[in-house]
Amino acid sequence: MACFLLRSKYGDRWMPEDKNYTLLPGEYIVEGMIDWHCGAQADFDKAMQLEKIWTSDGLMVGNVIKKVTTFLRIPQCMACRGRQIAYNRRGLEIQAKIKDAIGL
Repeated sequence: MACFLLRSKYGDRWMPEDKNYTLLPGEYIVEGMIDWHCGAQADFDKAMQLEKIWTSDGLMVGNVIKKVTTFLRIPQCMACRGRQIAYNRRGLEIQAKIKDAIGL
């Protein structure tokens, strides 16, 4: 499958030709840049999966942020991993307080 290159100030990403996409602000298609054997399809499908974003207690905000940055091909640093855990924990604490307050 062929993929074409999208470029923005945040970096480059390859997009499979058979997928619908939305250009990010300031992003453009680089003319003449085609990869006929790209693995972007697998990366795209993996990034768009919604596993572990929803739990029985609600939305895991840290995991949502990680999925978006993974899709944009921004690598996760150690500090980002810590924030992901903290956001998830804080979100679950808030949800638990709301459930306690309304008697669920």
